[in-house]
Amino acid sequence: MGNITRATWDYISSHLSISDCLDYGVINYSALARKVSEELHMGNEKAVMVACRRYAKGRKRVNEEEILRILKRSEIGIRTGIAIIIARSSWHQFSELSKAMQSVNIERSLKVIKGSSATTIIVEEAFLDPLERMIGRDAMKVMRSLAQITIMSPEEIEEVPGVISYLLSSLFSAGINILEVMSCFTDTILILDEKDVSRGFDILSRWVGT
Repeated sequence: MGNITRATWDYISSHLSISDCLDYGVINYSALARKVSEELHMGNEKAVMVACRRYAKGRKRVNEEEILRILKRSEIGIRTGIAIIIARSSWHQFSELSKAMQSVNIERSLKVIKGSSATTIIVEEAFLDPLERMIGRDAMKVMRSLAQITIMSPEEIEEVPGVISYLLSSLFSAGINILEVMSCFTDTILILDEKDVSRGFDILSRWVGT
């Protein structure tokens, strides 16, 4: 029974749409148990149904009203003409980026995310060429014609779980790919393809500032 419960809970946790339906109380437990049993090849459908009900009962529900209250007090902005450079990660890059900021005055236009194997540099396309020359052969990939959507929220966003997940889920449901996600205090920054920015803005505007 323990293995069935664990496998069922793992399955539900990995399917956000099912979790949402459980939260709203609009799930057919018999149909869900049958689907989980078939996909995980478990013969005890009754035990799976019990595990589904226990998952729903013990799940901490997202406070959607609190999330929407935060988003209603937020503002949204768009900037087009954004590019990304993905470079091999090395510490000398930071001194080079510092020089770049001084030489072309891109303090407002530069964002750097350092990972374990690569560094992502987000910059306005107007400053892309000189920055790319400074990075040189360390540059592994360059993406152009991107856009940035910034959601500027009140400080309470740090105390309310699920706000960013709520925004990303709405874009995911519309088939919009997010290339980068960043959070800086009360700002949530999303980088996406320019062709998707208008639709993405329309979707987020349903909740942000309304």
